[in-house]
Amino acid sequence: MRKKIYIAILNQGSVRTEMAQLILDLAKQDKYETLVSYPADKPITQNRNKIVKKFLETDYDFLLMLDGDCIPPQNILELADYNKDIAGGLCFGFLKKMIIPFCMKDRGDGKYDMADVYEDGGMVECDAIGTGCIMIARKVLEDMPFPFRNEYDPEGIKIQGLDFNFCRRAKKKGHNVFCNTSMPVSHWTIIDLKTMWANFNQLKQVATNTLNKENK
Repeated sequence: MRKKIYIAILNQGSVRTEMAQLILDLAKQDKYETLVSYPADKPITQNRNKIVKKFLETDYDFLLMLDGDCIPPQNILELADYNKDIAGGLCFGFLKKMIIPFCMKDRGDGKYDMADVYEDGGMVECDAIGTGCIMIARKVLEDMPFPFRNEYDPEGIKIQGLDFNFCRRAKKKGHNVFCNTSMPVSHWTIIDLKTMWANFNQLKQVATNTLNKENK
């Protein structure tokens, strides 16, 4: 029996042309039964939770959520073949002014550090991944009412985003989280070139300092 995958392309009224081409390619993969939707609700937490509600009204096995600016490889549906509770491609994003892969390990204090990841390293178990490209088994969402939410401190300041918060609560319920490092995901985003230049200079200075220490 073919696995049934509900694909939700989150967007704010438009998606990248690369995503449009990807969906055409995925539709040709008859190994899986797919259903595609383009939810554009705001805010993002409501959008994701409404997606989950609609997914649970179907009999599909897995929910694949893709952000409209996150383009996974064409074999992304193969995540379902691993039968993991939560799995994703290797997404990249900004954290503390750095670009990092969102394959995270819990430090033990509720915060996360980047795990050691190697492209083409296959499926790696971790503690949290990003939601830009995430596949979730039906049983996880049946077990988690109100699955996506941000976490705030007593003063109303956000201390944890909905992606890591979701993974943390899922892990507490006994569900596993994996990142397939052999499935890198393109993340197209707008950035201030001045900021990028400053970051490059910072990295250059770190590299220079390291070389100077090694040559002493």
